[in-house]
Amino acid sequence: ASSVSPAGVPCPRGFACPRGGSFDKVECTVPKGRFCPEGGTNAYEGTICTVGFYCEGNRAFQKPCTAQPGFFCPAGSSTAAGVECPQGFACSGGSADKMVCQAAGGFYCPPGGLSLAGVLCPMGSFCAGMGAVETAGASPTDEELT
Repeated sequence: ASSVSPAGVPCPRGFACPRGGSFDKVECTVPKGRFCPEGGTNAYEGTICTVGFYCEGNRAFQKPCTAQPGFFCPAGSSTAAGVECPQGFACSGGSADKMVCQAAGGFYCPPGGLSLAGVLCPMGSFCAGMGAVETAGASPTDEELT
């Protein structure tokens, strides 16, 4: 819900106006990963930080993520570094969201992946494409091969 005073002035960001007017604004005290947007009414919960941004909590507003390639900032991020890209996705870094792996058979997207095309499937594993990798049974010993 949005809070606007009778004069049409929205509650300023970093504050909450629980009774509907900017005259009653209270300082935002939300936890890390959340922020108080303009027009907010809840100083304790605020709004979850959106994908590609991070939020330091309290009165701080969301800031663009500066994640390195192989990392991204999911919703609710509290640091600019983000988190490692999960297996089955590729992450270009910065404020971009993770992207679903487009790997062909024989390739997969490992954790921290950078390329939508993925990387070559590890020896002894089966990769059907699109990010999946399954480890095959144990490799035969030299004695079993002779």
